[in-house]
Amino acid sequence: MLIILSKDQRLHAWAGYPASQADNWGRIVGLGDGNLHSATERLLHALNYVGNDEPLCLFAHGSNTAIGDEGSGPGDWTWTVEDIAVILAMTLGQRGFTGPILIQACAGGITNFSTHLALALSQQRALLGVWIYGYNKPVPIVQVFPAPSQLDTNVELQPVQVT
Repeated sequence: MLIILSKDQRLHAWAGYPASQADNWGRIVGLGDGNLHSATERLLHALNYVGNDEPLCLFAHGSNTAIGDEGSGPGDWTWTVEDIAVILAMTLGQRGFTGPILIQACAGGITNFSTHLALALSQQRALLGVWIYGYNKPVPIVQVFPAPSQLDTNVELQPVQVT
């Protein structure tokens, strides 16, 4: 499943474009409009439909410590690493999820969002053994989505395992 964690219509358009290869991730879910609270509720709902070994991609604007919308204004969606860790632990962690997770968002260094997320999940003792992949560079919106079956061989991705 691919979940778009942004209201930015450019992300939605790219995920719907065949050349993006987003369809390799199965169902594509947008969180609609509204405030951060309602988007979080829809995210929790969507995660209930992710299979226990199904690959999951979270597509958003991002930094090393937050993902969501590009801005940080009062109407923008922003989830911190800790927010996403709690959300994933509450949903996927409660039922033995083992699939890989891709964070398709920008980052600025080796200790990127995916690394921080793995650490936060480890501290919660949630999703142990799960591999999380992410970028440690700026990622254009029109970056082709890597195939879920090839995450571990994609040299652009940095893997980290929740231990």
